[in-house]
Amino acid sequence: MKRPAFCALSILAMISLFAGQQASSQTRVSQVSGWQSLQDDLETLSAKAASAVVHIEISGYGRMGDDDPDAKTQTLAKEHGSGSGVIISPDGYILTAYHVVEGARRVRVALGPQSPLHAISSQPKFQNAEVIGGLRDADVAILKIAGHDLPTIPFSDPATLRQGQIVAAFGSPEGLTNSLSTGVVSSVSRQIESDDFMTYVQTDASQAPGSSGGPLLNMDGKLVGIVVFSITDRGKHEGLGFAVPSAMAQFVYEQVRQSGSVKRASLGYDVQGVTPLLASALGLPRENGVIVDSASADAPSDKQPLQSGDVILQFDGADLLSVPDLNWALLHKKPGDRVKVELWRKSKNVASEIVLASPPPEDADPLPPTGVEQNLVPKLGVAASVIRKEPGVSGTVAQGVVVTARLRGSDSPIDLAVGDVIHSVNTVSVTSVQQLRDVLDRFKTGDAVALEIEHNGKPMFLAFEME
Repeated sequence: MKRPAFCALSILAMISLFAGQQASSQTRVSQVSGWQSLQDDLETLSAKAASAVVHIEISGYGRMGDDDPDAKTQTLAKEHGSGSGVIISPDGYILTAYHVVEGARRVRVALGPQSPLHAISSQPKFQNAEVIGGLRDADVAILKIAGHDLPTIPFSDPATLRQGQIVAAFGSPEGLTNSLSTGVVSSVSRQIESDDFMTYVQTDASQAPGSSGGPLLNMDGKLVGIVVFSITDRGKHEGLGFAVPSAMAQFVYEQVRQSGSVKRASLGYDVQGVTPLLASALGLPRENGVIVDSASADAPSDKQPLQSGDVILQFDGADLLSVPDLNWALLHKKPGDRVKVELWRKSKNVASEIVLASPPPEDADPLPPTGVEQNLVPKLGVAASVIRKEPGVSGTVAQGVVVTARLRGSDSPIDLAVGDVIHSVNTVSVTSVQQLRDVLDRFKTGDAVALEIEHNGKPMFLAFEME
């Protein structure tokens, strides 16, 4: 009587084993199918996006890295660099990182390949690009090249970005053009320091010098962000890459395209981000937000809309959780706008209204660059700028040209120092760098030249023969 039961159990075991093997086989097939689908998607993405990614090469002048910024021997040397960018309009507008082209004398762009074979067999062909504008604090710049019907990459919807999404970074790491790396979104909104201007998209997609300015794309081929930097340890890349979010990149592009620059307002007060430690020490109502550091000296403290120590809870009706929140709101305002704010002041909630100011001059974005070359005086081996003295300041005359740097490798017959002020050349007063160059160009080799200068605040003459 037990034998049939034993047989039944054996048959059940065999059926179970067979079913398990079949399920395992189906799982393996599913996994292979999934990887194959991902590979197909990446190949499609690469074929579609690569032609809209550009390689950027820049040349210009920069201060030598080992110079003390306050030293009197500052020197300028010719520099060359590279980066990446992405075409975002068929008529040739390109997004890149601000730091890639800042101070560049010349910017050249090589368009992406039309196919992987083209990338292997052909050398990149460069064309000149114009720096249109940008926003330094966001590390976004806009270039323009000649062209029409160029391949482009569209902006993504920032609201669809999720942690864990697969992304692809395109660019020229270490100058290796048409490179692709993949990873995931590690964080959709990462703030490195509490006082950072903005938050970044964090990814583990591989990045290296030369990647800056390249696009970070989702699997639909849409722009998630512009790669701007990565964190390294002694030169070793740690898989921590950061990109300017598409919302910020698109905002800067549209503002520059419409008006040539990014118009923005200023709170008119120094602020910083609230941290848990700061909140605990000061007894603040929450562990995030924005706290006012200093108030204006133009009015009594009890008459000012904001006071030192105020925590800004709401700005224009929206909760304010960080400094980037405030900066994003200010980008959408203009100087003179009135904004209602809710504050936490001395353990009480206070409603106030502020009038937004213009950003201080030092915050202005200098792009498009004026170019260092317009400040060079090659025959003296220096870079210079106009100086205008206020009445009552010691000196021989009220105007002149001040030496701001020396040129590395110059064969100038005269030795000028940073800070020297040139007032005249052979008694001809000079009031601009261009005029100084024009006067010097009139001399022939062997002519005697005398500069009237101030050195360390003392007037003197320097004489030399023109070479």
